[in-house]
Amino acid sequence: MKARTITSISILTIIVGLLGLEGWLLSNNQKNDTISEVIQDTIFKWPVIGFLLGLLCGHFVWPIKRPERRK
Repeated sequence: MKARTITSISILTIIVGLLGLEGWLLSNNQKNDTISEVIQDTIFKWPVIGFLLGLLCGHFVWPIKRPERRK
């Protein structure tokens, strides 16, 4: 299997797993335990985390010239 295929499958597996976890956390009776609530609390305590997450997201979507693909 090509490395790109393995990477794509891994990313999709992680996303599906996180969505499943979020759904399970939403269905229980505990407060402030969902992924988004934990992230929000963390960013409130350490604002630099929000900056770094924004930087990371920008890295993924920033339009750049694509280099030649390796073969």
